[in-house]
Amino acid sequence: MAEDVEAKAEQLRRQLSSMDLNSDQNLPTISEERDVFYDDRGLVIDNIGFDSVVVVDNLPVVGGEEVQRLESDVRKIFGAVGVIKKDGFSMPVNPRTLENLGHCYIEFTTRQEAELATENINGYKYDKSKLSVTLYDDLNSFVDNTQELESYIAEGYERIAGIGDDVYTNS
Repeated sequence: MAEDVEAKAEQLRRQLSSMDLNSDQNLPTISEERDVFYDDRGLVIDNIGFDSVVVVDNLPVVGGEEVQRLESDVRKIFGAVGVIKKDGFSMPVNPRTLENLGHCYIEFTTRQEAELATENINGYKYDKSKLSVTLYDDLNSFVDNTQELESYIAEGYERIAGIGDDVYTNS
């Protein structure tokens, strides 16, 4: 492992030595502002995002001690395809009824594990439910498509209403 670190350091040294630090050409362009996060040692945490998070939907809604059993079962199922981060599991619970809300969020250590989860567990039958597993990053496309679909449907209804009106006025 020490050899790998030394090799990477040497590679970075070579990259830095070939740069003209007085030139603006070497500066990376930043397309959007991002928060900087630090770990306990003060080092920058590089991989902040949701690329390794999956959303599991269609979980049975249960209350009380059954919520813990459900969480344990879901962790076991998803742990078979990848490593779930230490604090990488969240199952929202209604504070009034103490029942889960039928979905959870799971963060894996890598995106590849999250993709494996979507490929292998999506459609899995649990209890009387068929689980729906989606990459968190893909949810934005669902929102965009939903808005597009709503617009299309509204347009379609207007066209249908227009055709219907024309038919009635022509008869």
